[in-house]
Amino acid sequence: MVCWILVCALIGFILAPAAMIIAIVFGIIGGVKANDGQLYNYPMSVSIIK
Repeated sequence: MVCWILVCALIGFILAPAAMIIAIVFGIIGGVKANDGQLYNYPMSVSIIK
């Protein structure tokens, strides 16, 4: 049980910084596109309202 918790925690420590960097990069790209007056859809997002 302890090993399983440690494995999950270690994977979380690796994936959390990667997810944060990806979110920052996509935010910057979206900001640049919005500044140019273009519409930007975030990758892997679901469009609920069309």
